Amino acid sequence: GNLQAYQVVVVRDPVQKTAIAEAAVHQSWIATASVILVFLADAERSSRKYFDRGQRLYSIQDATIAATYTQLAIEAAGFSSCWVGAFHENVIAQLVGASTDVYRPVVVMPIGVAVERHQRRGRRAIKDFVHHGQVGISAPSSSHMKRRSKTGNSSNEDEE
Repeated sequence: GNLQAYQVVVVRDPVQKTAIAEAAVHQSWIATASVILVFLADAERSSRKYFDRGQRLYSIQDATIAATYTQLAIEAAGFSSCWVGAFHENVIAQLVGASTDVYRPVVVMPIGVAVERHQRRGRRAIKDFVHHGQVGISAPSSSHMKRRSKTGNSSNEDEE
């Protein structure tokens, strides 16, 4: 529905950043960021059109999609960010002046210039989380996938 059922609060005040870091399970490094973005799901906006499902799910999806694209843009611009999901929702909401009747904090995102880059963690193999038809049935290998040629004909990679 493209409701954009989210709000973003930009936090620059050092006292407020420290309080957010404390509410984020005492992750003090968060307060050192140049700025913190707090993404809020706007349940009321989404529930107007989609009722309970909009309130419980779609507003959260909208906020997390916005946070994801924001994080990609931040990184593309040469800055660093971190997705923080460990925090006390009610405290974060209070710190940014958001009513918990309407808004739900879903992401705290500190932004700045990294002092150091952490080594990237390994990723799960695709076969470990992509299933074919049902959970527990491994997807076929890519050699079984049909690919459309520029002429629109279906072809198999192996059939050349």
